[in-house]
Amino acid sequence: MAQDLNRKLVVEGLLKVEKSGFSNLVLPSLLSDTRLSNQDKAFISNLFYGTIERKITLNYILSRFISKPLKKLDKEVVAIMQSGLYQILYMNSVPSFAAINQAVGLCSSFKKTSAKGLVNAVLRKCIGFDIEKENFKDRTTELSVKYSVDKDIIRIISKDYPEMTEDILKGMFITPKFTVKINTVKISAQNFRQLLTENRITYNDMPLEDAVEIIHKGSIAEIPGFKEGYFYVQGITSQYAVKAAGIRENDKVLDLCAAPG
Repeated sequence: MAQDLNRKLVVEGLLKVEKSGFSNLVLPSLLSDTRLSNQDKAFISNLFYGTIERKITLNYILSRFISKPLKKLDKEVVAIMQSGLYQILYMNSVPSFAAINQAVGLCSSFKKTSAKGLVNAVLRKCIGFDIEKENFKDRTTELSVKYSVDKDIIRIISKDYPEMTEDILKGMFITPKFTVKINTVKISAQNFRQLLTENRITYNDMPLEDAVEIIHKGSIAEIPGFKEGYFYVQGITSQYAVKAAGIRENDKVLDLCAAPG
C-alpha cells in the first residue's frame, strides 16, 4: 500500500485532535480502515503519536522558516508540515526526500495545492536546522523547545528538581515496556499466555506470574482478549505496588487514583 494513504490518515487524525479530539480515541478510528496492513498501522501509530508528542519542537522549527505565525496558516497545511518534519527528524526509516515529496503530494489531497511551494521550501530548509546551535532567550524556553514540554511544566520541575530537570525531561522520551496485568478472575495466566501464542503475539514473561510484556506496535484493541477484559495495561512498578499492599479477599480498598495504574 502506498504510504501516502498512511500519511493522509495521520493528517486527518491530527486535525481531529486539533478540534478538541482525544488522541487515544482518534487513533483507533484511523486504524479501522480495512485496507491497512499491520505494518501500515504501526507506521500510522508512530507518526501520529510522535507528531503530537513533539508538537512544540516541530512548531518552533517550522516557525523559523515561515514569515507569518503558524496560526495564520491553514490548519491542514500546518498538520502536513508537522507530520512531514517529524519524519525527517525522528523517523530514520524514512528518507528526507520521501517525507518531503509525500508532504507536498498531500497538499492536493486536502485541496491546498497553492501551498505546495511553501511546504516544499520550508521542509527542505528544516533539514539543515540544528537545534543544539540555536540561541534561546532563556533556559526555560530552551528546555521547552528541545523536549516539547510546556513552559509551566518546565518551571515546576526546575523548582522542585533543579539539578535533575533535564534528566527528567529526557526520561519522558524513554519508551516504557508494554506490560499488562492479566485479569485472573476471567482467565488464568497460563491460558492467557496460550491465547497470545495461538494468535502469534510475541510476549516476554515478567517476574510477576500474572504480568507479561507484550511486543505489539498496533492498536491495543487488536490484542486477543482485550474486548473480553482478559487484561488491562499497567506498568510493572504499579503492579508491584498492588502486590506489596497485600490485599486479600473481602478487604476494603480505597483507590485514590481511580484507575489500575
